[in-house]
Amino acid sequence: MKVLTVKGNGEFTAGPKAPSDIIEILQDKYNAKSILLEKGNNAFGKIKYRLKMYNTFLASLFFGDILVIQFPMYETTNLLNKVFLFFLSAVRKNKTIALVHDIDGIRNDDMQSIKQDIDRLNKIGYVIVHNEKMRKKLQDYGLKSKTYNLELFDYLCNDETKKIKEKIDKKNVKIAYAGNLNKLKSPFIHQLDCKKMKFTLYLYGIGINNDLNEKMIYKGKKEPNDLPNEIDADLGLVWDGNYDESDSEKNMKGYTRYNNPHKLSCYIASGKPVIVWRKSAAADFVNKYNIGYTISSIYDINKLNFDDYEEKIKNIEKIKNKVRNAFYTTKVMDKLLKEIKEK
Repeated sequence: MKVLTVKGNGEFTAGPKAPSDIIEILQDKYNAKSILLEKGNNAFGKIKYRLKMYNTFLASLFFGDILVIQFPMYETTNLLNKVFLFFLSAVRKNKTIALVHDIDGIRNDDMQSIKQDIDRLNKIGYVIVHNEKMRKKLQDYGLKSKTYNLELFDYLCNDETKKIKEKIDKKNVKIAYAGNLNKLKSPFIHQLDCKKMKFTLYLYGIGINNDLNEKMIYKGKKEPNDLPNEIDADLGLVWDGNYDESDSEKNMKGYTRYNNPHKLSCYIASGKPVIVWRKSAAADFVNKYNIGYTISSIYDINKLNFDDYEEKIKNIEKIKNKVRNAFYTTKVMDKLLKEIKEK
């Protein structure tokens, strides 16, 4: 098995964390060989990047290796996309797997990008999607390849250093939010009025300055592998866009109807119950396993009574051990590899 990954940037962000975990899991569980593609800034670097990618596709054809492609893979022009599709068509479709991290066309409401991604995914035999809602959405756009639901991204991290608090102080509820904190990605942070907040928001990540109200505490930048053990709060917040549902049909909040945000896995690995948008795909997972609360507006947190907090702590403890030990990736890969072998 080979796993093909475009190397990402982003210290102290979740960007490279999920692909990096997938590589580690596939190497550990299936003895996979990792092939990293690093985009260069000059002409030579770009040529080297593409030759390595095309060579990987051809090697898969000639040697019959199972090839796992961490998706998306980017080509900017129509010509380069046609070349990409040509070489992708050469791989053995019944031995090629796409593990989807993002569908940028849905996130950016870009039909051309969606069509491009569907064309690519249809060249691949098996596609691992986040959840049932993402599967349905991609099929509505024309995806024909066989799909499997990941259900939740695993989150590998360092050993625990703290004991989980099983009780909550209802008069001083602490909510963690980890990620990119700038106004473009997380505008709600900059919209909240401290007079309307009956909770404290603990912020972890990059992109913040002094634009914080009195109910917000900046906890700094943490390495992704350390973050679950560093979160000092009662619950984790999964949120994008405005503080309410005014942007529910577009941009990042609209995208959460279909994707599994990696911060959800981070909070679960931390053993924290979560708070998510009621219309997000993550809400289905949260409700199914009773590990958190769903809201329409950030200010709805004020209305939560947390009477069942201890029950949710117990429920999330079971999933925490799974997500820290590659349960979800291994489960879907075992099922998929068994089907490939039987064929």
